[in-house]
Amino acid sequence: MTNIIFEYPAWFSIFCVLAGLLYASILYYKDNRFHEKGKWLNWALATARFLSVTLIALLLLSPLLKSLKTETKKPVVILAQDLSESVGNELKGDSTTYENSLNDLKNRLSEKYEVKEYAFGDGVREGIDFQFTDKVSNISAVLNDIYDIYSNQNLGAIVLATDGIYNEGNNPIYSGSKLNVPIYTIALGDTTPKRDVVLRRVFHNKIAYLGDKFGIQVDVTAQNALGTNTVLSVSKVEKGGRTKKIQDFPININDKDFFFTQEIILNAEQSGVQQYRLQVAAIKGEVTTVNNVQDIFVDVLDARQKILVVANAPHPDLAAIRQTVSKNKNYELKIAFLDNFRENIPDFDFVILHQIPSTNLDATSLLRTLNERKTPRLHIVGNQTNMAIFNKSQKRIND
Repeated sequence: MTNIIFEYPAWFSIFCVLAGLLYASILYYKDNRFHEKGKWLNWALATARFLSVTLIALLLLSPLLKSLKTETKKPVVILAQDLSESVGNELKGDSTTYENSLNDLKNRLSEKYEVKEYAFGDGVREGIDFQFTDKVSNISAVLNDIYDIYSNQNLGAIVLATDGIYNEGNNPIYSGSKLNVPIYTIALGDTTPKRDVVLRRVFHNKIAYLGDKFGIQVDVTAQNALGTNTVLSVSKVEKGGRTKKIQDFPININDKDFFFTQEIILNAEQSGVQQYRLQVAAIKGEVTTVNNVQDIFVDVLDARQKILVVANAPHPDLAAIRQTVSKNKNYELKIAFLDNFRENIPDFDFVILHQIPSTNLDATSLLRTLNERKTPRLHIVGNQTNMAIFNKSQKRIND
């Protein structure tokens, strides 16, 4: 449908016609220049002037040619097929029959709807090849993709063909709820409830400090295993792949839909990246044990401050210093004697000099190294301290 609309009221067009008539009348009503050629020429010129002025006046009203074109589009129906191995294993010899049935459904839907095909498993792709080889089934991924692509289109419904088993992604219930369209399911696979124990989630800090304790929270679920028992074990994976068991936690499954949380406290006994393995023992008749084990990695940092005590000679003060410092696990203490000193100063964060510089041993090299590296230090003076050299070294530090 096409019509003309004006920016101003349509009845203003009457004034445009009147303006054309008035303009033509003034110019040609008493004009006798073309009288000898006949009156028809005057009338023709007047008509042309009338039409041109009227048209120009109408253009001043900002006319707009409005055309309305209606196009009817079919609602979109999404046909989504799960291509995971679990579906293929259940279909087995019936896969050809199933493929024909699904194609027949597509053809019948195409009469009233625009049908789009998607396959999902390891990923989401257009088209269905009926090769049930995917190791992963992520139902929420295909629903999220449909939402991203078709949320602003005329989406009518989703036909979801799956066995309902997903081992990656979020719960599809939450992904499907935001679509606001009917989701029709084609239930595939064995509907018999499966017995399964799952190490569902493991929460832990990625970093721990040497000598500290750190916690691990483990969530275990079980389906259709009422009345059975299992064990949650924690092991440390050492070099070469050997495992050393740390703790066992017995679990009594007392519900059909069982949920269990265990808090585990471990000691950070060795610095570096440490690998731990959490495993739930399999129960009789369990459908799979792949989801019974999980490895975690914790980076244990050695954040202790290293303190070096350099003494002129054995003294009771050294035992008192060791006893006091050892109470704080964040300090590591090393005692050395000046007459046999072989320690590397850069390895230490703080140095305590006991009666050094002394009256009987040369500490020039040690003091020079401490000054050059600006290592924090504490002097403990006594009757064996060379006070002259000590005072000179203090003056050099202040300068």
